[in-house]
Amino acid sequence: MEATIPGFKTIDLPWHELELWVDPFGRLLAAWPGKPPVIVEPVRSFPWSSPANHIALVDEKGLEWGLIPCLDLLQTGPRQMILNALEQRDFVPEILRIVKTEPNSPPCHWTVETNAGVTDFEVISLDDVRRLDSDSVLISDSQGLRYRVSDHQRLDTTSRAVLDRYL
Repeated sequence: MEATIPGFKTIDLPWHELELWVDPFGRLLAAWPGKPPVIVEPVRSFPWSSPANHIALVDEKGLEWGLIPCLDLLQTGPRQMILNALEQRDFVPEILRIVKTEPNSPPCHWTVETNAGVTDFEVISLDDVRRLDSDSVLISDSQGLRYRVSDHQRLDTTSRAVLDRYL
């Protein structure tokens, strides 16, 4: 479903005219000039490979209200509101060091140091540890939470050795 401006396709919409604000309840609202506001949540279509492009604005019913082709099409204020909402929604702790894993094969318990502090989680399967590209790795725990290693080559020797067992 495309944003509702008759005669326009999503790509052609005047994104610089999109109005965004946060209501007293912390919800993000979007509207075109002269149109009623809609509560929306921004969702990245390609969070790892193209984080600033193809941002869906999803309404309260989970329906796509609009698809922003590129965040650069927005004015500075609305762009920053979208980025703030995405940052809260897509927060993925960065693993800085793997303290230990027990046992050495799944299912296993991991203790890691992240940019948000030390945490413990369980990895159920080898499939839960996967490369995103040549350097970065995404790890999903048993609760569905995700952790990222941006560049596994920058990890200390022990952490790299542990991670290499799973890749």
